[in-house]
Amino acid sequence: MAINCNSAGSARGVDHGSAAALDDLPASSGGFLAWIWVNKRANGDNQVLMSKGASGTAGFLWMVDGTNVVRIFVDLATTNLDFTSSNNALTNDTDHFVAVFCDISLSGNARGHLWVGSRSQAPVEVSYASRTAGEGAIVTDAALNLIVGNGAT
Repeated sequence: MAINCNSAGSARGVDHGSAAALDDLPASSGGFLAWIWVNKRANGDNQVLMSKGASGTAGFLWMVDGTNVVRIFVDLATTNLDFTSSNNALTNDTDHFVAVFCDISLSGNARGHLWVGSRSQAPVEVSYASRTAGEGAIVTDAALNLIVGNGAT
């Protein structure tokens, strides 16, 4: 799926519902890997790429913020997993391949990784501004819908 982040923060993405197969994806055996093509038009609004819940409530949030920082957040029982890239991980008006991997099945040792590439550059792991490895079981997102796309909340 390609996402055109055009600062239409109130626009909804694609709602995939909350089937049992979509629940607690970061806790899946072997981890959770997702990728998407993004074209961020301008700095300003936060653009959520994929979410089940919101930061600090339950589930997970994968987003690009107003300064083109890429972030993965997973709500865990003890310490939340929260990895953020350095500013300007994306360049405006450029197609970017953005990928995330997180594995919280490692008891007390949850990890996340973020990669960014473009049509002319192979994906590389980002430089991180902060990395908080998570700990504890996932706070279940079973009651929440999986949203993919611009402006998802």
